[in-house]
Amino acid sequence: MGKSNKKRARTAMMDPIPPAEQVVIGMMRTGWAIESRLDKFFSSWGITLLQYNVLRICYVRDPDGTGIPSGTIGASVMRLVPDVSRLIDRLVKAGFLERLPAPDDRRVVLILLTQKGHELVEKVHGPLLEHNRKLLEHMSEPEQQKLANGMVRAMEGPLSRRTDD
Repeated sequence: MGKSNKKRARTAMMDPIPPAEQVVIGMMRTGWAIESRLDKFFSSWGITLLQYNVLRICYVRDPDGTGIPSGTIGASVMRLVPDVSRLIDRLVKAGFLERLPAPDDRRVVLILLTQKGHELVEKVHGPLLEHNRKLLEHMSEPEQQKLANGMVRAMEGPLSRRTDD
């Protein structure tokens, strides 16, 4: 009984599909595909993509090895993570990071990459570059650069904000 023979209006059809829609859908599909492959890649190293992202943030932003405020990590991860503290906890437990009180402000906790964490980032770096190169080997370097420039440009607008407020 619930079916109606009356034809419904189909106003949400797009022909041709607008470029902005193609870009958003394409970036989402590409992002999911890359994330899936990177999760698999990092699993062979015993970590997740997000865990590597935290280790890499510490590696890059703390060249002196004095530690960085935990809030810096939360503001820098690739995607919003509801509980950065738990992510850091797992890396501390695994021996890749350690927590230290900030010498000048006891309310601030510094996160320090351990020797084990440093060695992992160093070990993963070359294979990761090769992995990513293979993902895009069907594209020429100029095509890759054009795509990279386009994504940077896309992030200069509303996408640069972490929320849509």
